Amino acid sequence: MKIKLNKYRKRVDRIDKLIIRLLRYRLKTSKKIGDEKSALDLPAYSPEREKAINNSIKKNIAEKELVFFISKIYERIIDVTRAYQKSGILPDNKVSLKKALSKKEWLLVIAFFFFLLSLFYYTFFTANSSSSPYPVKLEIENGDALSSISDELYAIGLIPSTFNFRAAAFIMGAEKKIKAGRYTITHDLSYIELIGILTKGKGDHLFALKIADGSSIQGLAKLFESYNITPSDSFISLIDNRDYITSLGLDAPSLEGYLLPGKYYFFEKSTAREVIGKMYGRLSALLTDSLTRRANELGFSVHQVLTLASIVDGETNFKPEMPAIAGVYINRLKKRMKLQADPTIQYLQTDGWKRLLHSDLKVDSPYNTYQVYGLPPGPINNPCREAILAVLYHDVNNYIFFVADGSGGHKFSSNFNEHQKLAREYYKYLREKSKNAKNQSH
Repeated sequence: MKIKLNKYRKRVDRIDKLIIRLLRYRLKTSKKIGDEKSALDLPAYSPEREKAINNSIKKNIAEKELVFFISKIYERIIDVTRAYQKSGILPDNKVSLKKALSKKEWLLVIAFFFFLLSLFYYTFFTANSSSSPYPVKLEIENGDALSSISDELYAIGLIPSTFNFRAAAFIMGAEKKIKAGRYTITHDLSYIELIGILTKGKGDHLFALKIADGSSIQGLAKLFESYNITPSDSFISLIDNRDYITSLGLDAPSLEGYLLPGKYYFFEKSTAREVIGKMYGRLSALLTDSLTRRANELGFSVHQVLTLASIVDGETNFKPEMPAIAGVYINRLKKRMKLQADPTIQYLQTDGWKRLLHSDLKVDSPYNTYQVYGLPPGPINNPCREAILAVLYHDVNNYIFFVADGSGGHKFSSNFNEHQKLAREYYKYLREKSKNAKNQSH
């Protein structure tokens, strides 16, 4: 309890320093006003000016019950200021302050400070009653300004004054220390208590995640569970939930392929609907009417575009050549050739990606593009934006084969003989690489 008391006393000390600085600056400025009035032979007392100050108080204080008290405080400030102007004391003169104010005026100053401290305590340290039923949810994103946070708090009924909240944040030095997160407020809090919760991040954390291009549903499920964002079983279950898929206006067996990779911010303890909704929403925003029309021009549905884009994404990480690879597969479809896409075989591996064997190419599955013609039933991963656009705006070429070049890219050919030649060069490269690796290990 004593530690908490000392903590509050330190805050009061900080408030005192702020008040003293402001009053000192006000007195110096008022002295200059007095000097100017004297030079212009104007009366020291200006009832119009004091009336304007009182009107300003009424205008800028939202709490009607505080207007009377603050008006009384300002009466004392004005009395002391007038006495200071008449004293003839300049800020740099080494004159005792005892001579500047009478005993009565000193008592008024002391009373003013005690009253002001009481007012500060009442304003910032007593709990505010919420106008909304508890619990109240508050979400703060990365980069949210203090003004937008205070506006949100006011809108959901947690604070009665945005000005007081910002003032409390200034007093505590917390203007830029509020942490992103999702907060659940369960009871009335003072401004100081509320800011303490927000600066300590006592809520569900906000994670910045980079979703890799071509991510699988299983990989995403593990990723989200590892960050405590959403349980993997809930995520996977919703991916295949027909009612949910239909509610999105989609006619697809699964949402695999419909979650656009990229950088996202997810709250800890989110629901699967929140996570999937955010990622599908990003894809939906990408697939504008013009892109959908482009798919129709090519004779594809959006589902088919995503399916082919997932194969392209599975073939290469080198984005500049994605349109060329998409062109190869579209040429094969036009020629009614089998796609013979290795990524579709990798998709069928239960233990993850591996070096494929000839036996793997014989598995009976509609996803085995070495056995069936045309596209597989659906996407094999979640393709990136570049892969989707590569399909929609593929290179127009006469290539129907490609083989890895050993440097992360591919070499393309338009006939089988040329393809075999390039393949032999690639396998020779692999053998030499393996041989060199063995020699270096000895």
